[in-house]
Amino acid sequence: MMEQGPRQQAPIERIDADAVCEECGSVNPEDTLLCKTCGNNLRDQRLRRVHTEGASDEGVRQGARLTWLTKVLGGVGVLLIVFVAINIGRFEQAMTKTSSNDPSVFWEGASAAPLDALARELAANPVTPQESAYALEHQAQDDAVDGRYLLVDRDQEVPIGQGIVRVENDTYYFVAVLSPRSAEVRGCGYLEGSARIASRDKSAVQVNGKRYSASGFAQRVPGGAFECFGLSDADNESYAVLAYRIVAGTPEKVAVPLDQNP
Repeated sequence: MMEQGPRQQAPIERIDADAVCEECGSVNPEDTLLCKTCGNNLRDQRLRRVHTEGASDEGVRQGARLTWLTKVLGGVGVLLIVFVAINIGRFEQAMTKTSSNDPSVFWEGASAAPLDALARELAANPVTPQESAYALEHQAQDDAVDGRYLLVDRDQEVPIGQGIVRVENDTYYFVAVLSPRSAEVRGCGYLEGSARIASRDKSAVQVNGKRYSASGFAQRVPGGAFECFGLSDADNESYAVLAYRIVAGTPEKVAVPLDQNP
């Protein structure tokens, strides 16, 4: 007889199963498929547990990524706010330049026609020294706006020029000639609320042949005069002027101060 060698043992399949049963709490021997106490499938129990723990770990990792992303976006948002705060002046200037009209349109083209007419009328009928003196002593008390005006520096209280206003179709057209710097202001305004006449990027000033965009507003003050505020691209200063309307029928013979020179 041939001598038989030792039998080869088949490999034992290892059962990946939990030892502690979740159903009854019993502790089972290693590689036990079914709980010895309640029959719960320990391998399926382990698969469920591993799947649940994996999903939980992935949620934690995703949460960490979201937290990091939130911090990054939050930091970017803060930097953006700081950048805007630092450059807000530049943005405003850019927007103003974009929205502002070409100042030459107030002297050239069809839109300048009503302003040209006012300028010619004021040149043909300038405010006289007698009218200026009378306007300062007898301020207009009615609600009229149309007419010629004596312009006085609000702070220094000295005459600085003259102007003329005409209202047509709710638009306030105006021309002013200022003796300082030989400046001429032209534009149009619109009523805001019940008392303020505003000209927002709707006016311009011409100084020594150069033209600049301007803005301003006017409102009536107690006594009858108009208080006018303006600024332009010509410089960084704002101006405050009192405008006294010349009343029709002003006496021509009125004592005029020697320093009166509108």
